[in-house]
Amino acid sequence: MRFIEYGNNKNKLLIFINGTLMPWQMWTPQIQYFSKDYFVIIPVLDGHDTETKSIFTTVEKSAADIEEYCIVNYGANIYAVCGSSMGGVIASILVSNNVLQFQKVILESAPLVPMNKLAICFWKISQVNQVRNIKKRNPKTLKQYKNMYPDNLFDDVLNTIDVIDEKTVSNFCNSTFKYQMPNNINTDNVKIAYWHGTTSMEMLSKNSAKFLKKNYPQIEIKAFENYNHCELSVNHPEQYIEEVEKIL
Repeated sequence: MRFIEYGNNKNKLLIFINGTLMPWQMWTPQIQYFSKDYFVIIPVLDGHDTETKSIFTTVEKSAADIEEYCIVNYGANIYAVCGSSMGGVIASILVSNNVLQFQKVILESAPLVPMNKLAICFWKISQVNQVRNIKKRNPKTLKQYKNMYPDNLFDDVLNTIDVIDEKTVSNFCNSTFKYQMPNNINTDNVKIAYWHGTTSMEMLSKNSAKFLKKNYPQIEIKAFENYNHCELSVNHPEQYIEEVEKIL
């Protein structure tokens, strides 16, 4: 896994982890804003790196890579981590592993409860077909994606999907959608926020929020009306930044 860094490394450390099929450049507005006062670290997830060929294996492996990088270079004390979708799963694993010590954790649309096997199989087929169609520049799929992302991010989305192997797609579906967040994480010294949208695309996120309400009532949960999956961070970065500032 490759890592990109911004800002002064003497400042508090802030990690942003993107979701699957997304470029790390989705964090560009957040990088520009937060790198003024924080040292920002962006993991370039395996299987999503346009500069180095790799295959994504598991969310647990991704968390272990981030832990090793931070421990070797900066120690265990990390001020905050923000994870979007699968990146939120990775962030929750970082918290549960307790190798790194966080003060703030922000999870957006993270699937923290498992899908059933049939749904995983259906989702895997759907995602593989989307990747194939994007690589072929299928007009219908391109139009669909064009409506999902801001114009200044669209080329980075296409470039990232171009390098994604079908094995990566299969692995992230199996790994992410079988994940179950533990119900016994020690959250005494960390503030955790969970954000999700309210559309039909956010059903798994809504179920994750219910799990958190039951098992971690101290976690701040916020629903953004009529927002799709990860729409806050991707399509409304200024609002996302405002919400993050409230937590930090």
